[in-house]
Amino acid sequence: MIDKRKWFGTEMQLEVEGQHNSLILPHPEIRDDLGSEHPDALWFRNAGLGLFLHWGISAVDGRIDISWGMLSYGEYVSKKKGDGGNLTKEDEGTVLSADFKLKPSRYFALARDFKAEKYNPGEWLKMAKKAGFQYAVLTAKHCDGFMLWPSEYGDYSTKMYLGGRDLVKEFVDACRANDIKVGIYFTPTDWYLNQNHMSFMHYMARRNNPNLPEVDADFIPMKMPPESEMERQKKFHGIMHRGQLHELLSNYGKIDVLWFDGGSLKGEVYPLEDIYKLQPGAVVTTRMHGYGDFKNCEVKFADQKPAGWWEYCTIWSKRQAWAYTNDTQYRPTNEIITELIKTRNWGGNYLLNIGPMASGEFPPAAVAGLKELSDWMEKNGESVLNTEALPDGEKSNVYATAGKGSRYLFIMPGFEGIASLSGISVPRSVVIAGSDDPVGYGFEQGKISIDAREIKKANEIITIKICL
Repeated sequence: MIDKRKWFGTEMQLEVEGQHNSLILPHPEIRDDLGSEHPDALWFRNAGLGLFLHWGISAVDGRIDISWGMLSYGEYVSKKKGDGGNLTKEDEGTVLSADFKLKPSRYFALARDFKAEKYNPGEWLKMAKKAGFQYAVLTAKHCDGFMLWPSEYGDYSTKMYLGGRDLVKEFVDACRANDIKVGIYFTPTDWYLNQNHMSFMHYMARRNNPNLPEVDADFIPMKMPPESEMERQKKFHGIMHRGQLHELLSNYGKIDVLWFDGGSLKGEVYPLEDIYKLQPGAVVTTRMHGYGDFKNCEVKFADQKPAGWWEYCTIWSKRQAWAYTNDTQYRPTNEIITELIKTRNWGGNYLLNIGPMASGEFPPAAVAGLKELSDWMEKNGESVLNTEALPDGEKSNVYATAGKGSRYLFIMPGFEGIASLSGISVPRSVVIAGSDDPVGYGFEQGKISIDAREIKKANEIITIKICL
């Protein structure tokens, strides 16, 4: 079992860094003009909570993460091996075999056993809606290249393996039926298409150990193809990826969020301007083009409040995996609520990931967590959904959000002092959110003060609603 403190600390951040560098993600500086003026996109600014769904063929095996689990790195990601950086034969054998469960060639073959026989996204989205999720993002195509729709481009989609079943359409329809905004994840990175023209050695392993060999889909050392062949393949892949993305942009009606992953700094795959022509109201992440409508903080929370529209995406499970694994345990719901509150305090959206099983069902731990989140949202949802950060001129010594005519203060477990909010008018009422239970307070010179000890409950998050 992975130590949660290590996973949601250095080790996880290192893994994310390696994934970003493997994808050649653009990292533009935070810009003040992130956002959109299109009326169909304005909902995103204060949406609050989104559901990330990493689902694909990796769930058939249930031991490794989607896509990333097929890369070879063993112990080499975080440290160097060998004498003076030179690998011994024993070291080479370790990196090619030890601590690894599935070679890429066997991973790709999982598509034959991906049946999605109990896939009913309406059940997903019904639970999500009750738990307060405003939008959902499905991995229509991850780095492994498998497409959840019957694409006319390439030979690795549901067209070949599920009799043409369109899992993306079913998801889109379920989102609309449950009044949840539609989000599509797509990456131009395609390891299936590129398997004969790439190495499956993990980026971080090779960076720390440059003498490691490049390896093919069976982890056999290989020589990379000549530059001319690589350029020919790049051009061919561009045509394929553009066609795939065009299908997603054209065949499913209005798409609300486009969550790209994988580098195309100059927009060779599909220029952003052309995307807006087909989906003018879509909210687009900066992760493919280097510019767009919103930025993401992934796993590691921002060190300072980001400018413009932004989103914090993270994993609900304790395991170092975005997709389903059969030993998955989920983090306590109070921990998730705390992260949600922290994100909303700075005006960001919280994108929380669940990895469905290969059958199409949510893991029992996810269902239980959604029920607990629903219970909290029933009383406290107004404090984190369609709210924003405190306006200029207002300050609080605890996490806080602003609604229309109201302010919300969050008393977190362990806080024993005086919670305060300054820069406001005389309140009309102060109550526990979701109830009419009054809260005692003092008010002087535009500042409200509340003694947390008088309302504190052990290990509970208390939300105070201040009506102005």
